[in-house]
Amino acid sequence: MNLLRRPILSFCLLNILAIGTISVSNSARERRQNTFEKSALPQDYEERSAADKEELLYKQMEGTRYSSLPPLTSVNPIRFVMSALDTKMDLARDEAPGDYQKSIHAHAVTARVRFEADPESPYTGLFQGAGYGILRISVTADPKGKDFAPGFALKLLVDGKPSENLSALYMLSGQGADHNFFAHELSNIIPTETDQRSTERGA
Repeated sequence: MNLLRRPILSFCLLNILAIGTISVSNSARERRQNTFEKSALPQDYEERSAADKEELLYKQMEGTRYSSLPPLTSVNPIRFVMSALDTKMDLARDEAPGDYQKSIHAHAVTARVRFEADPESPYTGLFQGAGYGILRISVTADPKGKDFAPGFALKLLVDGKPSENLSALYMLSGQGADHNFFAHELSNIIPTETDQRSTERGA
């Protein structure tokens, strides 16, 4: 009997997980469909100049400024696993759905920036430089008693076209007790062989 119960129990658990996944996916799809109706940006946003886009975005961001700094929170692994990341990642817009909640890097400092490339750079496109952009720097979660894990997100705005975006970290496991945000170069390429602690933790 025990041999029969285990497969049945596993099958039931798989069904529950599958139903939950389908529900999350359907919910995410509905949110994507309703995003444009609830959009805080004008319908012709993508057609505007990079300068106009930066002005519109930063005006929205200034409306969410904190009067006092909120406490940093720890990563909620359940929320992180269950969050429908495709709701945001598959949305080719410069705004997240209104009900989207960040599971990591929840609070940040932002600034208007421009990208000045090396005059001798052989690269083309945005790698030649961009006059308008927004930088967001943050830590993964409350570093108290844990590793300090800095990161940044860079949005470069383009005239009449979707923005180009970049996220960068030092290591998934952070940099220990060193709270110097600029202690290491941040990159969008993080070789696992140089980040053994993240590999061991299954990050």
